[in-house]
Amino acid sequence: MIELGYGNPYGHEGLRDQIALSLARQGIACPRSGIILTHGASQALELAIRCLARPGDTVLVEDPGYCNLFPALRALGLVLYGVPRLKDGPCLESLARLVQEKRPKAFIINTRLHNPTGTSCSAPVLHKLLRIAETTNLMLIEDDIFGDLAPETSPTLAYLGQLEQVIRISSFSKTISPGLRVGYVASGPAFARNILKLKMASSLTSTHMSEAIVHHILADGRYRLHLARVREKLAHQQEKALRRFARTGLVPFCKPEGGMFLWMRFKQEQNVLQLTRDAAQSDFLLAPGDYFSPENARSPWLRFNVTQCDRTELFTFLNHWKATQHASTCA
Repeated sequence: MIELGYGNPYGHEGLRDQIALSLARQGIACPRSGIILTHGASQALELAIRCLARPGDTVLVEDPGYCNLFPALRALGLVLYGVPRLKDGPCLESLARLVQEKRPKAFIINTRLHNPTGTSCSAPVLHKLLRIAETTNLMLIEDDIFGDLAPETSPTLAYLGQLEQVIRISSFSKTISPGLRVGYVASGPAFARNILKLKMASSLTSTHMSEAIVHHILADGRYRLHLARVREKLAHQQEKALRRFARTGLVPFCKPEGGMFLWMRFKQEQNVLQLTRDAAQSDFLLAPGDYFSPENARSPWLRFNVTQCDRTELFTFLNHWKATQHASTCA
């Protein structure tokens, strides 16, 4: 029977047990007292950063990175600096320089299936990142929202560094349902208590009914099989999309090891913002790279979701637009 009262501020106990078990399978030691359920990963990120920083403090983000994160952090009065994202993870040279010059409170990073590039961090980069964090007292907020879509052997900060200098955030939005809005923070118990105080002050508890549904799905025992099927389907969609994009002249930043995103650009420089405007007139909503820059810097890149790349009309439009631009350039 599902309780309809306020529930436990920590979140559904059974679901927290399932999350602790899942983390243990990944080699991450986290007691149930270190797990706080939240209203999606967005609330988890906000609560974690509010525990670490105050208005006027500096926080590092990835460039490109999650576009909705930037305005949310600025609304908290924080100063943002972007760390370039490379194919194997963040640019460590830029990170080390920013840490020394700006003294940031935290660095927020997608280690697996990064949004928007689809890249995953290599183990050597993560080891070096942890060394920088440990020697400078920089907290690392690992946003692993796409982690369950990645190969199970892919490395994470929470595994390599455990939960000492790392705060892990994830959710079930990408694997079960975005409408349920169930996320969580995994950290050391002391930090979790600070998260709990802020959560109670802002929302009392998270949604017990949604948490109970997710608990039922995980406890049923078929979730891991479901994930395997989702990974397989996404891999097929990615291969199909890459073949079709190749015929339009778009090339990928890299071939992701899974997930839903492709970070693409034309071989020759094009006006991506004009493409986006023209696409909207033709009933296609594209995501230009400018949106994923913390400073809205001009970008030749576009983010595509492979699950939305099955419309022949999209590729017909891209081919027609490219041909039109080429003709106008030659005229």
